[in-house]
Amino acid sequence: MIKVKIYKVEKNITKSELLYKVYDNLYDEDKGYGFKIINNSEVLELRFTMRSISKQNLEYANGEHSEVEIATYLNVDFGIRQGKKIILYAINPPLSMKVPYAMVQKIFGEDSGLKPVEFDLRKVVNGLSEGFDLKIKSMSLSNIPVDPYTLAKTKIVSSKNLQEIYQDKYLNCSAAFDSVHFFVNGIETELSRTGRLRVRESQLPTLLSILETL
Repeated sequence: MIKVKIYKVEKNITKSELLYKVYDNLYDEDKGYGFKIINNSEVLELRFTMRSISKQNLEYANGEHSEVEIATYLNVDFGIRQGKKIILYAINPPLSMKVPYAMVQKIFGEDSGLKPVEFDLRKVVNGLSEGFDLKIKSMSLSNIPVDPYTLAKTKIVSSKNLQEIYQDKYLNCSAAFDSVHFFVNGIETELSRTGRLRVRESQLPTLLSILETL
């Protein structure tokens, strides 16, 4: 399974405009960062690369020292789905997306309103249960009231479908849903409220289309 971070825009941009900006920001070895076009088809697939250089001191057997530069490369793959509600996704993103996000935002333009998708997982579960075959395997919740001074967090896991437990105990409670692991129409995924998900790569297009119906 792959990890995916998804994004949306407020203002659409044409594919020709996107490509123009991509070509203007292709990877340059002198700069040490930029994009490469992996696939230009229905989904425009890009790879952002950023080079980092660190220095390391080496000591040899004869007692001499030398300093060497070591280059490491960060690669982040993006998919751009033109004209879709979920227009952009990043595959296996690093924990910090600050630089890759800033660069892809440069391609879309600051006035595009590009931002991560945030989910109300209750609405997601409710919507999927109405139109699709949904089986909940686990739920992570926080801000669960224990007493006036105490809040708790928990993860509920079961080999059975948790949908009935969700409807009976958590549908209308004040606890916050942080993530949910479920099968929808046979597609296994784990979805977080911050717009990160896990899914098999071959099933990603279908899952994104399902999420766009909500």
